[in-house]
Amino acid sequence: MPRHPKPQGLIDYEAWLAKGPPRYCHNCDHYGGDGKCLAFNVYVPFEHSQMSDCCPTWSQELPF
Repeated sequence: MPRHPKPQGLIDYEAWLAKGPPRYCHNCDHYGGDGKCLAFNVYVPFEHSQMSDCCPTWSQELPF
């Protein structure tokens, strides 16, 4: 007997996981505690810090 199809909720969740976290300055490794982007050596404008997925250098490395 074949398996039942996956529920839509599970399909949506797996797609969300595959996409990864939203890419904001606040969860980027280059974003300093003082609001300075270490990749570009400039203070990030407020408007830019509030936008997701807009920086080509966004990075979130594993902690080990």
